[in-house]
Amino acid sequence: MIQDPELQRYIDAGEHWKAKEKLQGGLAFPGYDAILLEEYGNVLLSMNDTLEAGKYLFLSGAREKEYSEAIQLYLQRYAGKSTDYIFHTFPKSVQNAQYTEYPETVKSELHELQFQPKEIKSGNSKEKYQKTPKDRAFEWGCLVVLALIFIVFLVGVINGITVLWGKFA
Repeated sequence: MIQDPELQRYIDAGEHWKAKEKLQGGLAFPGYDAILLEEYGNVLLSMNDTLEAGKYLFLSGAREKEYSEAIQLYLQRYAGKSTDYIFHTFPKSVQNAQYTEYPETVKSELHELQFQPKEIKSGNSKEKYQKTPKDRAFEWGCLVVLALIFIVFLVGVINGITVLWGKFA
């Protein structure tokens, strides 16, 4: 069910692409937003993009009667394949979300597909890279080299100005 009246107006006016565009922007933000996923799935369903709608409706955790065909189509597409296949079809916001953010329905169905929670990143959506002392030394070395290049450049400019000044004075 589409809850946003503006989205519903777009769909009623036959401007599905506007509704899709509006929702696509939200999918880029980190975190797991089940309502956004359901609304996006509904818009895709109204555009007769059943397979893609099934993905988003599946991930939303909503299991309305009118969603079952699309969800089954999506799940059948990846039946018998490694769970990596299905996971890599998820939008980045879902791939980067913590497993604890997934709706219970989705976790249960992923478990039935032998999907392991360890396949999902834990902790923050962006895992932080820890700099080693060697990394820091390299950064400082680069800064020193750049500073030396800048100093040599300045000395050259000053000498050039001095030579030119001497010729015209």
